[in-house]
Amino acid sequence: MFYLKTSAYPGYELEVIGLFHMLWAVFFRLISKNFSLTSPNAHTDIICQRKMVSFIYQNYASKITLDDISSSGGVCRSKCCQIFKKYLEHTPMEFVNLYRLEVSTYLLKNTDISVTDVAFSCGFNHLSHYSEMFRNHYGCTPKDYRIKFHVQN
Repeated sequence: MFYLKTSAYPGYELEVIGLFHMLWAVFFRLISKNFSLTSPNAHTDIICQRKMVSFIYQNYASKITLDDISSSGGVCRSKCCQIFKKYLEHTPMEFVNLYRLEVSTYLLKNTDISVTDVAFSCGFNHLSHYSEMFRNHYGCTPKDYRIKFHVQN
């Protein structure tokens, strides 16, 4: 390749770029033989993950256990946790609680339901637990959030 620079004929830069492309292609072929770039089960995992998330969306207001979530996807508890961590970067129960919090913000903004009723309608069993999680996630209490963002109907 050094000879290209010393000859410096018109268009030598294009030949250098071409050689780099060829080197990258060889490198990519060598790497792809040794490492699978996508898991053979990735498609199955994504379908399973969608089923589990859909289950959560439909049942967030009810008591949900890890067994319920994993059963909805047709996998064991450990596989359920692996899929959630890999694709959603949360445990299944963290995901449930984050979705419940998200729904609660909608209710706080758009309804006049009491904070207690919002908590219970979103699947939280204890107002104190809901308030603590809400404060940790949003940096304010549910009541303060409502005051700040409530839409008058």
